[in-house]
Amino acid sequence: MTITLKQLDYFIATAESGQVSHAAVELNISQSAVTAAIKTLEADLGVRLLERNHAGVRLTMEGARFLEHARVITGAVAAAVRSPLRDRKGLAGKLRLGMTYTVVGYYMSRHYARFRKTYPEIEVEVLELPRDALES
Repeated sequence: MTITLKQLDYFIATAESGQVSHAAVELNISQSAVTAAIKTLEADLGVRLLERNHAGVRLTMEGARFLEHARVITGAVAAAVRSPLRDRKGLAGKLRLGMTYTVVGYYMSRHYARFRKTYPEIEVEVLELPRDALES
């Protein structure tokens, strides 16, 4: 049994979004790649993690327990990867972003949680401005 970080990431994204299609968009990969990775993960573990239905997916009891562990594992790996880079790259401070309402609504919400998880030392300030103000 070899479980990969990709499988964990795909499982977490699918569990959090409730739909394979949404997870695929968030991860910028095909739905079939997400489905295949999760099916392989389930086969390796010998349990069903997700119940699939017409509305999307729902965690099984085993899936809910595994999700907690998957989050801990991916968080620990992200922290380990960031650790040696902290001082060298100065990955701390404040990031100010200016964007339109459309970008905030459609893109920022989808990527903000992942950014905060990857870079918890960086404070993000989002300024929602009209397009002409951003271009000037």
